[in-house]
Amino acid sequence: MGVPLLSCGHVSVIASNPSAGGTAGSASKTTGGSPTISITVEGPWPRRRVEAAAESLAKSLIGFENRYSDIKRKQLTTRIAAEQSELTRLQGMIDRANAALQKIDSSSLSSIDKATASASWGEILATSTQQYGDVSAQLPADQIALAAVDSIESAQMINNAQGRQVTAIKRKSSLVVAAFIGFIVGVGLALAWD
Repeated sequence: MGVPLLSCGHVSVIASNPSAGGTAGSASKTTGGSPTISITVEGPWPRRRVEAAAESLAKSLIGFENRYSDIKRKQLTTRIAAEQSELTRLQGMIDRANAALQKIDSSSLSSIDKATASASWGEILATSTQQYGDVSAQLPADQIALAAVDSIESAQMINNAQGRQVTAIKRKSSLVVAAFIGFIVGVGLALAWD
């Protein structure tokens, strides 16, 4: 049984996790994850129209709930692209340094001249390799965080709306029928009493 979060006419939005309370956003702050939300649309319309209304409400609610995760996704995507670009740049530096060191090693320079010429390229190679390792270690962590935003943190549609035919008995009609039966029973008892 859920707790009503929003009710307007014949439309209701229900949190299936009643202990969370509040809106879906506040529930995610108190329980560590968004609750399951059920949306019910009632009306005398055709089934497809009711399903479309429920789907539209669900998409609006999902969009509202995903404001934070959308920002986080955008930042992680930007950071992953920057890290991949940086890895490409650093790999280019490492390749150039290795090629330069091989060229110096196969040259006809003296040992002292080779050591002098190799010093700056060796420093570039060491620095680029260290940076490459740091960025390579951070990239998978950011990719996992992005996957978690999409699969865990973001509100999602679990089931598509499915319309169903319901009986015409409602509270008002039940009260009218009960009053009518009560009237008939009362008349019958009054006649029997006499």
